[in-house]
Amino acid sequence: TRLKTLETEGEMVFREGVRNARLRVASNAACGLAVTGQFWGGLRVAIYHLTVKVIGRTGSLSAVAAAAYRSVECLLDDSSGQVFDYRARSGVLHSEVLLPEGAKAEWASREVLWNEVEAGEKRKDARFCREIEFAIPREFSNAEAVEAARDFASQAFVSRGVVADMSVHLDVGPDGERKPHAHVMVTLRRLAFDEAGACVGFGLKDASLDKREAIVEWRSEWQDFCNERLAEKGLDVRIDARSYVEQGIDLKPQTKIGWGAEKRQAEDGDSKRILEHREIARVNGERIIADPSVGVEMIARHQSTFGDRDLRALAVRQSDGHEQFHEVYTALRTSPMLEVVGEDSEGRKRFSIRRIIETEQHMEEAARVLAARDRHAVPESAAIGAVQYVETHADRRGMFGRNERDVLEHVLEEGDLKVVVAQSGARKNAVFAAASVAWKLEGYEPLLVSTSGHGAQQTGEIADMRSMSISSLVRGWEQGRHQLTDRSVVVVDNANLVGSADMASVLVEADRVGFKVVAFGDSSAQQSVLFGGAHRARVERVGAVVLEGGHRQVDEWQREAVVDLIGGRTAKALARHIEAEGVVAAETREEAREQLVARWSAGRAEAPEASRLILAHTREEVAALNGLARTAMRSEGRLGEDVTFLGPDGEERSFAVGDRIVLSRNLTEAKVRTGAVGTIVGITGFEVQVRFDHEPHRDVRFDPVQFPHFDPAYALRLHAYEATSVDHAQVLATPGMDRHNALVALSHHRSSVVLHYGQDDFADAAALAQTLGRQRLKDTTLEYLSPIEARAAWSEVFAERRGLTPPASSGGGLSMGGGAGGEGRGSAVGTLVG
Repeated sequence: TRLKTLETEGEMVFREGVRNARLRVASNAACGLAVTGQFWGGLRVAIYHLTVKVIGRTGSLSAVAAAAYRSVECLLDDSSGQVFDYRARSGVLHSEVLLPEGAKAEWASREVLWNEVEAGEKRKDARFCREIEFAIPREFSNAEAVEAARDFASQAFVSRGVVADMSVHLDVGPDGERKPHAHVMVTLRRLAFDEAGACVGFGLKDASLDKREAIVEWRSEWQDFCNERLAEKGLDVRIDARSYVEQGIDLKPQTKIGWGAEKRQAEDGDSKRILEHREIARVNGERIIADPSVGVEMIARHQSTFGDRDLRALAVRQSDGHEQFHEVYTALRTSPMLEVVGEDSEGRKRFSIRRIIETEQHMEEAARVLAARDRHAVPESAAIGAVQYVETHADRRGMFGRNERDVLEHVLEEGDLKVVVAQSGARKNAVFAAASVAWKLEGYEPLLVSTSGHGAQQTGEIADMRSMSISSLVRGWEQGRHQLTDRSVVVVDNANLVGSADMASVLVEADRVGFKVVAFGDSSAQQSVLFGGAHRARVERVGAVVLEGGHRQVDEWQREAVVDLIGGRTAKALARHIEAEGVVAAETREEAREQLVARWSAGRAEAPEASRLILAHTREEVAALNGLARTAMRSEGRLGEDVTFLGPDGEERSFAVGDRIVLSRNLTEAKVRTGAVGTIVGITGFEVQVRFDHEPHRDVRFDPVQFPHFDPAYALRLHAYEATSVDHAQVLATPGMDRHNALVALSHHRSSVVLHYGQDDFADAAALAQTLGRQRLKDTTLEYLSPIEARAAWSEVFAERRGLTPPASSGGGLSMGGGAGGEGRGSAVGTLVG
């Protein structure tokens, strides 16, 4: 009612379902509002963006050209005689050169400044400056945006004695809203003065500007700088500098304490590394005590429900000393964010937070409605024709047994939600290809999505479906793109890796638009990195058919070992590998790494045409194994001359012709997606030429300065291995593994897999089998809340909006074999036989 009285510009936008509500009021005479943001725990979080890159002689732009482009001026490059005239461009609010005290007055002219900078650098790979680009909150007016950028540049850079060339731009974003941002080009050399104190030019480089710590510091400073001004304006919107990996976790990463540091501590007392570790823990503990939601969000990001043990474990890690531990634990335990959702099998309370509860309720209600619909049926004749068409291809003959035909029949029959338990090594691609043909014959438009954009692309090409990552699809909806229709069919591959938030987005959108969803996955394999066991919840509550696995391996005994792993018989599966000398023990993990790389290297020499991969569970182990593998490649003379680049965070990294790399972001211009693996076949300081495995007949070129988002790929994490397979795999087993990633590690090879471990991690094979047999299924809040509780928050509104009758509280449910209302954890998995 109040909103009707407000004078506003723009529009009110409310996202239904699990998407965050958004409010845009560009001006408000009565209350002074200027708000745009996402709602998180009652506080809106505005968009944060700050990136840093280097402009140098090896890049595509000179410093003069870059300055002309960003300031929209006409500048002459003295060294080349070229004139860079960008005065026809628009969108620049303000530009100026900010000089430190004592600097040459003529440097206020950016033409003079950057020509002098370039003339002073003699190396062929010289770096001229660093460019810091950052988004400015839309809540700032144009004048406030310029003032904020100027004050931040003066505080963060000019105060250090370097020159900052600042330009503030005003673009329009995809949503039609203001998109103010700034570009600041910062010189890398400090000022030089003569004996009289007069500035004579540039002196030594400031090495601190080239360190990663500087980038982290700038990101944090910009966050604090903006939030302070937003608070002064009386707005409850904030920006957040934390990465996506750390969303909701405002804590400093702790240093790792290895075996060597622990040994030195026992012999000589606390080492420097341990003292640093404790100091970080103390600071993090203080943050949690001041704001417990930071710690609660840290836990909730990765699991839907958690117990007292999880709270205590976090308090132990993020505190220094007994007294602080109790303060941190008490702050977490008494946080108003915690909500009790039920008890586990041993009577211990399970907690969650309102955001997760509502997300999973939305997911549950949408799933019920979709499963009850009787649309999108494909005639049996179309299914038969599709199978015949697919089997005419030589590589598909004999792929359709009784099981595959039953699964195909299941996904093509009426109903807007179909769930398939696709075991490891199942003939999934054949089913995808036949389903795609059948849907297209009936005028439907299939779209394949997965957590991996590259994996989706590869599978989509095989099945002749359009494809993308599920995060791109969901993000596109939020930006008004990737709109689907009631003739669409969304196939979710590797659904066991999809968290509750993304799955809820897909199901709620399917209910709103009217498209069909088919989910393939196996909860006994890898679990989602994010919160929620969404696929298992769908299996237990909606029902599923099983696509039987174990068809990938060449040898019969290996296929039997995969079946054992699928069935949870880990010790029996490992016994098969031990008998075949496929499990190798070393005295230490370090020796296990070395033996693994040596075996990998020997295998390449014996059969260079076969595909090979090294696998590990953690980023740390992957980095260590990549280093060893690259050293082996160098010693064998398989690599060219090293060329050094700056990584995304400013760290120096060396690559050469022959190196294996993996993309960590989409290379949009070349249409190559995140996760693509390839070999460098050409390299200079300004161009990398890569031949990707999935497209061996095309070489892709990109500028590593403009696109630094690639990493070594001799070794990959197990999570990146879920959507692919290789001929030979070498796996390092570590204590953090369990039954789910053990299944992935030991089932995605075709010819051989060797498991390596150190006896400092596992005393013997029995201890290894015990660890790799642990089942750690992710749960959802739906498993604890009763059907009435799970629907009470919004089901009546949900049903009323669609003219439906709300589900009865007693709820027989739509599941195939669950308890009443879908309660309980009984399996609803089965194979259709008629």
